[in-house]
Amino acid sequence: MIQALEKTGYNPSKFDLTPHLQPERNILNIPNLSEDDSLGPIILHVNPPEIPKALALVGKKRLLGRKIIGVWAWETGILPKSWVKAQRWVDEIWASSYFLETVFTKSLTTPIIYTGYPCSLMYKNNKIDRKYELSKYSISDKNEAIFTVFTSFDENSSVFRKNPHGAVNAFQSAFENKTNVRLIIKLTGTRFSKKIPNIWLNDPRIHIVSSNLNENDIISLMKSCDCVISLHRAEGYGLLIAKALANGLPVISTNYSGPEDFIDCPNAYAVDYELVPIIDPTGIYKSKHGHWADPNIIKAAEHLKYIESLRINEREKKSSAAILWWKKNHTEKDFIAKIPKKHMKKIN
Repeated sequence: MIQALEKTGYNPSKFDLTPHLQPERNILNIPNLSEDDSLGPIILHVNPPEIPKALALVGKKRLLGRKIIGVWAWETGILPKSWVKAQRWVDEIWASSYFLETVFTKSLTTPIIYTGYPCSLMYKNNKIDRKYELSKYSISDKNEAIFTVFTSFDENSSVFRKNPHGAVNAFQSAFENKTNVRLIIKLTGTRFSKKIPNIWLNDPRIHIVSSNLNENDIISLMKSCDCVISLHRAEGYGLLIAKALANGLPVISTNYSGPEDFIDCPNAYAVDYELVPIIDPTGIYKSKHGHWADPNIIKAAEHLKYIESLRINEREKKSSAAILWWKKNHTEKDFIAKIPKKHMKKIN
């Protein structure tokens, strides 16, 4: 969002709350903070549970007389009651997907604006030395013909929602007897790394990366792979999927919730599903939050086999088409055009 505003002629001030709210999580590449001129709205890119602390960190002086815009991400069809109550903290809420727009509109009285994300800016035009990139994580690449699948999850977002077990099942089902394939799992968090399933540990084709990576490192690692799989049960937006498709990678994704916005991309492979009651042993999501998807593992495995069978020139053709699709459909100008003009006049 910052890049989109800057690329279209605006000069937003920046206040990175990550070190204060989530120091253990993603490393953000946010440059030095610019001076705040006290004009325009405050775009608060945090979820309701973090809002009181975020507002305290921003400070009363910065908040005085300004509109507060919330950018929220929730993953199921029913919002928690605490989120409904939290709308009193904001004057407007931006939805990054049509799924979120529907969920918010159903439960909230605060104005909801569908903005999407300026995802063409996620494209990184960098040449990848695959052998070098993988060596950073002690993954040997003596045979560059090895078909490499990538998946990623954050244990703090619920392992059961992200469903890496589904990705592993699909991989092992697709390539039961193959040795020239591998699956790289990017894990964020420390608890899950202590109880990794034996079925993962006993498969020499599966490699787990638990390093704390910044945005560029994650994309470089992802671009070292041939395919991305996300058999999530629900996503508010689907950032991993968006990043992968924007960089031309084929993505196998559950065709539910936020990522439905991307399913027309030339390199997206949809996985059908059944809606089932939410059962989440982590307690992050509860049955009262509605249903989520149970993706079809057999279909996902079929997609993996198909992508692996493609010739290099066929993959490159699909990759180029995907990048062009993102640059055409998710530009920074499209994003800015969706923001109410009353805000942009104050920012400009």
